[in-house]
Amino acid sequence: DVVPNFPTRCDVEWVDAEDPLFLLYTSGSTGKPKGVLHTTGGYMVYAATTFKHAFDYKPTDIYW
Repeated sequence: DVVPNFPTRCDVEWVDAEDPLFLLYTSGSTGKPKGVLHTTGGYMVYAATTFKHAFDYKPTDIYW
């Protein structure tokens, strides 16, 4: 009742595993700030696996 009714599925956005996902930067506390590029494939596998094991996710669960 609190959450409006939204579709339970969304269209897939196909990307290559090596497509850029996000950049992380250091603060530069020991020198010049540096950035690292994370790609889509490895990060998404890690996030999905961590979510599954940390929260004991089941295919019938609903999450936002």
